[in-house]
Parts: sequence; C-alpha cells; structure tokens
Amino acid sequence: MTRKRPITAKTHAGSGVIARAALASILLASALLLGSCGPAPSGGPVSSASDSDLALPATIGKPVQASLLLSDVDAVSAESFESAAADFSVELFKRARTPESNSLVSPLSVALALAMAANGAEGETLAEMEQALGGITLDDLNEACASIVKHLPQEDNLHMLIADSVWLKDTESLTINDEYLSSLQGVFGAEAHKSAFDEGTVSEINDWVSHNTDGMITRLIDRIDPFALLFLINAVTFEAEWQTPYNNADIVPGAFTNMRGETRLVDYLCSDEARYLEDDEAIGVVKPYAGGRYGFVGILPKEGTSLESYIDSLTGEELRALLTSGMEAKVKTSIPRFTSEYDTELSDALTAIGMRKAFDAQSADFGRMGTYAPSEGTHVSLYVSAVLHKTFIEVSEWGTRAAAATSVQVTAGAAAGEPESKAVSLNQPFLYAIIDIESGLPLFIGTVNDVRA
Repeated sequence: MTRKRPITAKTHAGSGVIARAALASILLASALLLGSCGPAPSGGPVSSASDSDLALPATIGKPVQASLLLSDVDAVSAESFESAAADFSVELFKRARTPESNSLVSPLSVALALAMAANGAEGETLAEMEQALGGITLDDLNEACASIVKHLPQEDNLHMLIADSVWLKDTESLTINDEYLSSLQGVFGAEAHKSAFDEGTVSEINDWVSHNTDGMITRLIDRIDPFALLFLINAVTFEAEWQTPYNNADIVPGAFTNMRGETRLVDYLCSDEARYLEDDEAIGVVKPYAGGRYGFVGILPKEGTSLESYIDSLTGEELRALLTSGMEAKVKTSIPRFTSEYDTELSDALTAIGMRKAFDAQSADFGRMGTYAPSEGTHVSLYVSAVLHKTFIEVSEWGTRAAAATSVQVTAGAAAGEPESKAVSLNQPFLYAIIDIESGLPLFIGTVNDVRA
C-alpha cells in the first residue's frame, strides 16, 4: 500500500509483504544526499507442463497500452513518460552495473529519488536533470510520479509499496522552503524527519528503510558525512505470486554456464509460457505474475553475442520495442532459482548521462529547495554529494521477492491459430527485468552472470 504521512518534520529522540507462493519480490532503496561544501542453448532443463497450463497475456497482438499506474495521466503524456523511462532505465543500467558480477537496479526507485531532488532545482541544474531522466519536463514527471504512487496494485497475491522521506539536519543554519516540502508531500506522499545527523540518525534511517522494504534491505548507510544536510530516500518493494504456480515436479536440476565458462549444477523452474520475445540480437520470454499486469522477463543474447556486448549496444527504444512486441507461442521456459543483492553509488553513472551540475558544489542550483547559512551574512549553495542505491531480489518457485532503496545526499558547497513452439532456457548469463506488461515500463533491471547452488 501507499504510505502517506504528514510532512511536518518529526524530531527524533536523542537526535533532535513477502509473497509466499510463486512469489517474486524486489526491494529498492535509493537515497540522495545533499550537503555543503534463436533456439535455446543446449543443456538446460525442459518443462513438462501441458498446453492447458498456458496463460496468454491479453496484450499479445495489440497496440502498446498505457500502464494502469499512469491512469491519471493523459495518453500523450503517458507515452512520453514511458519512452523517457525506457531511455533512462537502459542508460542508467549500462553505467551502474558491474560487468563481472550479478547486478540489479531499480530505475523506478532512482527516478523517484531524483524527482524529489529535481523539485528543488532551478536553471541549468534542473534542465540537466530533466534531460538525464529521459528528456521529460518536471511538470510531466511530477504528474506521472503522483499517478504511480496513487495507483499501486494492492491484491492478495501481488502488491507494491513506494515510500518516500526527507531527512533534515536539525540546525538553525539550514532553511528548507515550505513550498518544497509541500511539493514532496503532494506529489510523493513523503514524510519529513528532523534529526541531529549523528549515529542515532544512521540507525533511524536504516530502520525506516528496513521497515519499508519488508526487511529485505536492512542497512542503506553506514555513516553520515559531517557536511551532509539533507537525505531524500525512496524505497520500493514488489511482491507477487506467479500467475501459474510451479509444482515440485517443475523444479529440475540442470547446468548453468557462467561468464567464465564454468559449469554449475543449479535448480531450474520449468514451465510452458505463452509470450515469446525476439529481435535481431536476443530472444526472451515473459512469465506473468498473478493478475497478468506485471511479468518477469528473461532475455538471452543470441549465439555469437555476449551479454556485455548486447547491453552495451542496447537502447531504450530497442528494449521497449522488444518488451512490447511479443508473439503468441508455446515457450518451454527454464529460469534458474536465484537470489541477488547489489549496492552501488550512482554519482558517476548519473554524471555520465548528463546530470553534471547537480554534483558540482560551485554551479549546482537548488535554490527552490532551501538555503544554508553557516554564519551571519554567509549563504552557501546546496549540491548533491552522493546517490546511494541498494537492491535485493529472490526468484523462487513461490514467486519473486524484490526490494530497492535509493538515497540522495544533499550537501552545501560551494497471433491466430495454434501457437508456435519455442524454447528459452536461461542457462547462461542473461538480462532480466520486472515490467508492467501492458506498457513495457521497467520497474527493475538486472543481470545474472553466475548462479550459486
């Protein structure tokens, strides 16, 4: 459920749903800190599910539909946001991933945290943030974010939670504009906290993240920089059962060949799915979650193309086209059972996609956010000093558990007929995503380069 609390800053003492059956869960925590100064490869297991088990997504063969998450946004703006989201997702993931390991990023969590910061930006700083987020205006971004927060799915076997908060250092030198705090509450449902930014605050922030990620992410920050003045934190959880559950007979051991060519014996979840993806460079499959609105997508580069070269050449437009152009087919599918955790600092990645001034203590302009006056007659500008991102995912026979958290730290600075038969066995390094099936909107994007038994 969406949690909305009053924006009135809370002064802290001393410092001033996991899906159980066929479940897929993701936890995302993002924090912004501001401060001062072809055919399946051989060797994979084969499903024994019958044709009657196939669940055909209602969107096959139909034009791309706007996500229900964007119900409050007109069709043109929704299309613009979804296109921007695809571009941002791919460009961010390219630069945030670690090629030699399993990586996982929630573009949604990062975008929401950055959107909160963008509401305090002006001039060229804002223009660069809008461009980095896919070339969307702040007004359109706010409209889309408000709709997403309002229309999260809440069902017995699938739900999402988005939680946002702003943490302010308890000092008379920092003044945060009332209009800025009001925008955080009105658009994001954010709660505000005022704290001493000491060790107690570290515990309070981590407790907040743990609570809002169902315990999947228990620690986002280890310490607070003495120059930090403000944290903007977003947490996203996604918990869903599979639309078609697995039976014990569908869990089959098989070989997984990692990026170093080493072979491991792992458990595969085997089923017959109904949506096959293919373009010139890759094949893929969509496995729907309960209700059919969201799905797990596994994408496997074709023979002769490595996962790294495929990702390096991928564009947002190409990914969206692949995700929304599936064909009806009986797809014998094998997905390894896996768990992955990932954390990264995103300043370099965001700078690389054009968000430069926000990180520059001399030129950043967050004047709509507030001011910092360390001494009488002195005003120091605010800038973004760090963007922390931490994620978790577990894919099992019950479903998927996933979560992400992002923190932004602000500092002062200077088809018809019988379905065709296909096969997709994710038995080597692959790209995956959790998406809104109707629009192709990616909630999480990750890679599996290795699977540990």
